[in-house]
Amino acid sequence: WKTADYVLSTYYYLVRGNPLEKCYFDGAAIYLRSAMANREDRTCVVTFDPMTTPLTEQGFQAIMQRGDSKDVKIFFKRYIEEKMHASVVSREQLEGFAKKPPDSMYEVERLLSKAQWICGGTTRRHCSLWTSHAGAELWWWKWAFFGLGALIAMAMFCTVLCVKCDKQAREMCPKRCFDSDSDIEE
Repeated sequence: WKTADYVLSTYYYLVRGNPLEKCYFDGAAIYLRSAMANREDRTCVVTFDPMTTPLTEQGFQAIMQRGDSKDVKIFFKRYIEEKMHASVVSREQLEGFAKKPPDSMYEVERLLSKAQWICGGTTRRHCSLWTSHAGAELWWWKWAFFGLGALIAMAMFCTVLCVKCDKQAREMCPKRCFDSDSDIEE
């Protein structure tokens, strides 16, 4: 108990937070085997999996130990979506940020809150329809409207062309060229 008390109190004074505030142990804390980690509350178990590790300093450091920018990118994307309730506008900038990440979760939070390539959620930056997740799914609407506009313009052009050409053709040909009975009479 003394060791646990030391660890938890040190955490409380250094990080300024309760390390177990989101953990429910049903009355008693137990050591969790890795086989149970996927079934239990994932916010209490630090793993090297960027999809399940807590979005905390400890989870961040665990992912950083792996040294894989893809894992860091997944961790950051989870943080942006789950903690910030925001959307990534530029995947390229997210990848660049993941390749050169800061040293602490505090810096991650600070930099992501100011990143211009993130919109919505706690950033309070408006996501346009074309940059949010919904916009990404509806990208074809831009091309559909463009195609419809081009089709209408083409129809108007052809109508004007037919009217102009019909006038000129009537002026060039004798009157009987346009009579429907002209080839029957002769």
